[in-house]
Amino acid sequence: MIRLAFAACTVCLAAGAALSQVAVTERRSLSGAELGAPAAATLRLHLTLVRLEGSGWTGERALAMLRAAAGILAQCGVALDRAELQSLAAPNHLDFSTPAARELARAHPVSRPAVYLVRDTKSRPAFDAEAIGRGNSRTRPEIADTVWLTAATRDPGVALAHELAHVLMDSGEHSEEEGNLMREETSPRNLSLSAAQCARLRETGSRNGLLKARGDIGRDGQRAQQRRPIVIGHRGASGTVPEHTLLAYFIAIQQGADYVEPDLVMTRDRVLVARHENEIGGTTDVADRPEFAGRRTTKTIDGAAVTGWFTEDFTLAELKTLRAKERIPQIRPGNAHFNGMLEVPTFEEVLGLVERLNSERRREAKGNEQKHFKPTGVYPETKYPTYFAGIGLAMEQPLVNILHRHGYRGRHAPVFIQSFEVGNLKRLARITSLPLVQLLSDAGRPYDFTVSGDSRTYADLARPAGLAEIARYAAGVGVNKNLMIPRVSTGFLGVPTTLVADAHAAGLLVHGWTFRAENTFLPREFQSSADPVAFGDLVGEAKRFLELGMDGFFVDQPDIGARARDGRSE
Repeated sequence: MIRLAFAACTVCLAAGAALSQVAVTERRSLSGAELGAPAAATLRLHLTLVRLEGSGWTGERALAMLRAAAGILAQCGVALDRAELQSLAAPNHLDFSTPAARELARAHPVSRPAVYLVRDTKSRPAFDAEAIGRGNSRTRPEIADTVWLTAATRDPGVALAHELAHVLMDSGEHSEEEGNLMREETSPRNLSLSAAQCARLRETGSRNGLLKARGDIGRDGQRAQQRRPIVIGHRGASGTVPEHTLLAYFIAIQQGADYVEPDLVMTRDRVLVARHENEIGGTTDVADRPEFAGRRTTKTIDGAAVTGWFTEDFTLAELKTLRAKERIPQIRPGNAHFNGMLEVPTFEEVLGLVERLNSERRREAKGNEQKHFKPTGVYPETKYPTYFAGIGLAMEQPLVNILHRHGYRGRHAPVFIQSFEVGNLKRLARITSLPLVQLLSDAGRPYDFTVSGDSRTYADLARPAGLAEIARYAAGVGVNKNLMIPRVSTGFLGVPTTLVADAHAAGLLVHGWTFRAENTFLPREFQSSADPVAFGDLVGEAKRFLELGMDGFFVDQPDIGARARDGRSE
């Protein structure tokens, strides 16, 4: 009896000593919005992250890692919608070994799954990142459902997603599939999980209590709005001034656009410029320039004969001598007053404008506790990528290089890259982790499908099977409004489709296009008169689509779009 009491007392003393060596120096909670949790995810993951002071890990690096890992796991419909970051002063536990890890877990228990950021490992063989699921923790239950990352871990966001997937699947198996997240060697090129892997991750993680059903998903799969839908300035504020000009982008941001949308085409000297088409006769004064009369020609663009002047036949210096003009002056005569005043901007110039305005707004918000700063993002579209690649002006790498150079990196950067073509987006997915959006029209098929002989149409891609495929390479779909609520023959809105719910069920965001205030563009019930130029009830129309759960929308008048999104009538 005395011997047992002495032994018990020894254990108590050891535990007390361990506790005295561990002190919490900082605790911080992060919400799903801060982590970029996808609104359409059906399962939620709550994570504890323990950073050991003196390990070489900074709080900034840890947060960036969490956001990157969250973006990768989102492809399986899993949202990292809460995380607690703890900083510990634990000088005797800076390096991983099983005894030290067990002692730390006993001395300072935390909710699981948990991620520990340590200095190094004493284990042999050594590792940079290690997952300890339930299957390989039977002799060390104190550290079940944990991940350990050393300061030397490369690509920590990818490594964390890889190790968390091991924990959630409770499996140490690796994949040989090219580009798969579960390849033995982690890399920024290996980000995808197969449908079978995602199913196992969701099933096992839910069974083990590590994943919870997300409370904001209704029975029909449609999410309750948690984050505000985004307002996208379509070609800038194209309802106010000529489209795709720096003034249009500036006004869009001032009007409250969350993103501005530059359509991109190539010049002869490989510069990305903002034009809706590569044919510029309708949006610049090139037809009035005698020095360029000889450039007028006819080309086949995406299977159609087009006559005019084309950006790929001009150097940037030549384009800069031209001036923009209003595309539809008969509908927007006020915009035509700006004809001859504004240049054709480069993509670099658009990014520079956005960065300057973001810097100004960041400074304003810094001194105002009531003001929350959220940077304006960019939403570039690659125009005619198959055509441009065919003439030796492929767009993917130049676009990614510019975005990365300007600091747009990772799945949570304020940028979406959109395209009507599929192959273009899949090529982009191999060279960047920036979020991609597959555009879907209400008619026809992607032009690269036409070239390759793929018979599928946009209508096929808008069905559940097509959406599931899109979710493997894209974060969302940008859809023609008619795919959400078609118009009947009389011009009124008809019965909504299931597209929004189907896309959300696949884990995809849904951004609708295009919303315009003039009567000529509005459904009959929202027109104010027979005057095609007069403004109708754009707020009313947008609200009808927002009620479906649309996550964002392209609008020519961003100020009216913001009113519709925020529930304001004036």
